[in-house]
Amino acid sequence: MAMFPLTQQNIDFSKRALRTKLPHVKATHLIEAFAASTGFRTYAALRAKLKSHEDTHADITTVKPIHFSARLAELGYKNVAGELLVEVIRSPNLPNPAWREIPSKDLHAANDWFRSCQKHGMPYVWVKMRRKYARLNWDCISLDPADEEHLFNSSGTTLVEKMYQRFQYHAIEDPGHAQFYGTAFTGSIDNLLPTVAKELADEFFTMLRVPYKKRGRSITTHHHMHSVRESSTAPANRH
Repeated sequence: MAMFPLTQQNIDFSKRALRTKLPHVKATHLIEAFAASTGFRTYAALRAKLKSHEDTHADITTVKPIHFSARLAELGYKNVAGELLVEVIRSPNLPNPAWREIPSKDLHAANDWFRSCQKHGMPYVWVKMRRKYARLNWDCISLDPADEEHLFNSSGTTLVEKMYQRFQYHAIEDPGHAQFYGTAFTGSIDNLLPTVAKELADEFFTMLRVPYKKRGRSITTHHHMHSVRESSTAPANRH
C-alpha cells in the first residue's frame, strides 16, 4: 500500500508522472485507473471528495496498485505493473506527501517537514536515507494535544505493540540487523533497507494519525529496544 494525501497538487503531479511512465495509455484512462486505486469508482467521484475538503485538512487515502492495474485491464491495457503507481506516490517530488524522505544531515529539510506536519495536523514521520540503509523516525509532537490520546496509557501500549509487530513482519529478513526503539509517541528504527523503511513509514503514519475523540489523560510511556533477530513471539521489554 501507499498513503496518499488527496490534494489537487498531488493529483496533478501524479497525472503528469503517470503519463510519462505510461505514454501508450490515454490520459482519461490513466486518471480513471488512478481514481480506482484510491477507492473511487470514477474520477468525478474523486473530484467531488476533493472539493468537500477544500477548507479542511486533506483527506488521506490508501492507494492500492492492484486496483490501478485491474482498471487499466478493463480499459484494454493488459499487464500494467501496479508498482509504477507506487513509484509515483512515493516520489520525493510529490508536493504533499504523508511522510518525507530526507537525506542524512539535511537539517533544513527536516525542519521544513516538521513545520509542514504541524501546520496540517499530521504525525511527523520521515525516512533518513544513508548510502545503504535507512532510518525511520516518527514524532507526534506535531499533533494537536487534543488528538494524542491514542498514543498514551493502555491505548499507546497497544499501538506500539502493533507497530513492533509490523516491524518484525517486514524486517525479519533485513540484513541490517535493524532495531526498534521508542514509544507510540516518538521513536525510530535504524539500519533498515530503504524499501522496508518506506513500507513501514506508510503503515506507521496510518496508525499514528488516527485521532481519539476523548480528552484528558495522564502520560505514561513504554520503551522498546529490540533486535529484529529476536523471536517474533518474545514479549517486549519494558524499562
